[in-house]
Amino acid sequence: MNRREFLRIGAAAVTCAAVPVARTASGGPQLAVTMDDFNVLDGVHMPAVERSARILATLKTYGAQGMALVIGRFAATTEGDTVLDAWAKAGHIIGNHTYSHLDYHAQATSLKEFAEDFRRADAILRTRKGFRRFFRFPMLHGGDTAEKRDAMRAVLERYRYREAHVTIDNADWLIDRELRARLAADPNCDTRPYRDLYLRHIRAFARYFRESAGEVFGRDIPHTLLTHFNLLSALHLGDLLNALRSDGWSMIAASNAYGDAVFRHSPTVPPAGDSLVWAGAREAGRRMAKPPIEDERWLSSELARVKS
Repeated sequence: MNRREFLRIGAAAVTCAAVPVARTASGGPQLAVTMDDFNVLDGVHMPAVERSARILATLKTYGAQGMALVIGRFAATTEGDTVLDAWAKAGHIIGNHTYSHLDYHAQATSLKEFAEDFRRADAILRTRKGFRRFFRFPMLHGGDTAEKRDAMRAVLERYRYREAHVTIDNADWLIDRELRARLAADPNCDTRPYRDLYLRHIRAFARYFRESAGEVFGRDIPHTLLTHFNLLSALHLGDLLNALRSDGWSMIAASNAYGDAVFRHSPTVPPAGDSLVWAGAREAGRRMAKPPIEDERWLSSELARVKS
């Protein structure tokens, strides 16, 4: 079952027995904002530099040190240079998300091709201010076979990289895709329905992965939220962080989140990738609870209603 199928129907339809969830030292759940891709060439409704400024202002408001997982080909542009300089100046971490966003699960993508794509991005990013040796697989696809998984992990170890695991997976990209299409057709459309779906979807999956992590790891862990450098984040990341704060979440620095021991372990069950919580459950032989109704299928249905 791949990541998309998991968000749609869940790892299992059987609810786990309730396990008490320990609280963090701060007394409540904590999360760090991690942001993928950094497509600075997509300027629908808002140019990349303005998009970046809005996101950075939001992160500053909530005291959140984030992590930018950057596609190398976007970094090697004038716009990318400007954006990443601003992120580094603001104290955020910059990591590697390959050069061209290849899908490592694809049969056509060999280890040789994928490793070269990783190295090409490393050559571009490693001299930047704010860079740390963190790597995130595109689409969270860390290898569809044990052989591919282990071979790429060996490459990362050789280059002294750590994997930037995600715990709170979601489908924000789907909402953003529909939002951009709508704005391209009607620049004056009301974006609030997309915002409302975004908030409901992420809040539901944040609760779900927190509860599931407590069952899998036996304690409340710091979480890493998957987001993307897109129009949706520029417009509504502040709304999301405010909603999560009202749910009891507090923001922590990405460097602090990844300092937790849980992120030092890479589960050994293929296919590799997806949420660390889900992968940990599969490795331990646990059946996770059915995901909330606000999954990808629900989102697609609701977005169709908004469009009509």
